[in-house]
Amino acid sequence: MSDTDDEADNSHNSNRFQRKRGPMREEEKPLVQANFLRIFAQQGNVLQAALRAGVDRSTIYKWKDEDEEFAERYKLALDDVNDRLRAEMWRRAVKGVRKPVYQGGKLVGHVQEYSDGLIGLLARAHMPEFRQAAVSGEEGRREYIGIPVEEV
Repeated sequence: MSDTDDEADNSHNSNRFQRKRGPMREEEKPLVQANFLRIFAQQGNVLQAALRAGVDRSTIYKWKDEDEEFAERYKLALDDVNDRLRAEMWRRAVKGVRKPVYQGGKLVGHVQEYSDGLIGLLARAHMPEFRQAAVSGEEGRREYIGIPVEEV
C-alpha cells in the first residue's frame, strides 16, 4: 500500500455522508450502510468504519445477521479487504521494502528487504505442493517437498 493509499484510507474527509449521532431514521439506513461498506472496504476495520459511518459496531453485525442484501454486500467489501491484504503481502514478499541503513548515526544507504515468511504463506496459498509440511531427514527438520524450510 502506498503512502497516498494510507492518506486516502485515513482521511476523514472521504465520507460522502456524515451521520449525526442518535437514533437512525429509516431513510438514513441505505446511506449509512453504503458509507460503512465503502470505508470498511478501504480500511478493513469494522470498528473504525462503523465509527466513521456513525453507527455502533453491534449495528453492523445485526445488519449482517438480519439483512441478506447487506450481508452479501459486506462479503464483497471483505473480499476487497482480503485482496488489498494479498496485494500488500505480495509486495512485501516479492518486491520487498526499501529500508535505510545507518552507520555511526548517519544514513549510509538502503537495503531491499523481503519477507521469507510472507513468500511461504503465498506459496502455501497458491501451490498445493507447499500446503503440507512433512517431517523428514536425519535431524527431523521440516521440509516442503524435499526443500528445507530455510530455503523456502
